[in-house]
Amino acid sequence: MSRLRHAPGPCHTPWLGHILWLAAALVALCLAPASAAEDAQSGVRITGARVYLRDVMASCPESACAADLGPAPPAGSSRWVAADAMRGALSAAGEQPAQYPDLAAKRVISASRVWSPAELGELLRPSIERKLPPGVRLVELQPKAGATLPLLASAGECLLPGLPKRPGPVTTTATVEILHEGSVVRRVPVQLRLELSERAARPLIARGGVITLVVERGTATVSARGVALSDAELGQLAPFRVQPTGRVVQARVQSATQAQVMDQP
Repeated sequence: MSRLRHAPGPCHTPWLGHILWLAAALVALCLAPASAAEDAQSGVRITGARVYLRDVMASCPESACAADLGPAPPAGSSRWVAADAMRGALSAAGEQPAQYPDLAAKRVISASRVWSPAELGELLRPSIERKLPPGVRLVELQPKAGATLPLLASAGECLLPGLPKRPGPVTTTATVEILHEGSVVRRVPVQLRLELSERAARPLIARGGVITLVVERGTATVSARGVALSDAELGQLAPFRVQPTGRVVQARVQSATQAQVMDQP
């Protein structure tokens, strides 16, 4: 008698259930990173130069909200603030971190603006014009590239190289500091085309010129008239003869009318 063979049923294929379970797990695993990525992309956007507890903890107690958690990330980038750093800030303020069991790491993003070269030039123009010596006219300025800067950035001091003592056109490169809440966060090079007049070709202090020499003695300041013994420019250390004593001193030029004595007469 021949034996009848039955097609295998579910009870004969236990591996089929494992395959279905594995497929469901893979689907869930593929969806999870997308959700996590969306959370990471959201982050906390700040405009300041420092990260404070209030930035990453909406329910922070008043005593700890101003706790400093370190510098903000560079403009347009981000960093994570660990939950342990938040707990440490709470403890330092006399609070009990255990009262906030839901603390979790937060991603902090520095708000920024992308400046084109033309826009950047207009931002930096006032700082450059303030630095130009008398008799020097700004014809054109051109940053070498655009820049991504903090949203609340401002232009600071312009560092201008020495200019030739001759009238006519001059091309040079200045550097302008970018400030964020009073601190220098970047230095931007700017190409300048300048026009120097006859006045600009003259030294700031000509030999024989009379200026005020300033001497600092502790908290007291003493001044005297002095005669320049050579041509001198801003910031330069030059010799001067003190009137009426006749003593020669070295003084650093601070303006067209004043220099600070480096050795006391």
